[in-house]
Amino acid sequence: NFYSAFLKMFPSVKDEGIVKRFWDVYRNGLLHQATLKAGDTILGAAVHGGAQDIEFDGNVFTVSAIKFSRIVVETIEKDFPTFEGGGSPKHPRSQISDSTGRSGWNPDIK
Repeated sequence: NFYSAFLKMFPSVKDEGIVKRFWDVYRNGLLHQATLKAGDTILGAAVHGGAQDIEFDGNVFTVSAIKFSRIVVETIEKDFPTFEGGGSPKHPRSQISDSTGRSGWNPDIK
């Protein structure tokens, strides 16, 4: 569901395969490595204020941080209950199992 919702928010990306590549470069790179992550199939990634929200030329992703964040914030504001935290009826609480350390939600744990 994430990838199709992403395409609705950012139609300039054009297809789900590119969304997956973008997600790897930006989300996994910025949030896990504090840098843009170029991979085997992506030669580069950049942030540029003159770009449209997301541009991809087949080798390099270019993102306007301002335009990108504006779309994300507007999307959240239009449907805030979907994006609420643990108390949101659309997002049940996550639990961590003491025995396995895996995260997930168990309806039997209250």
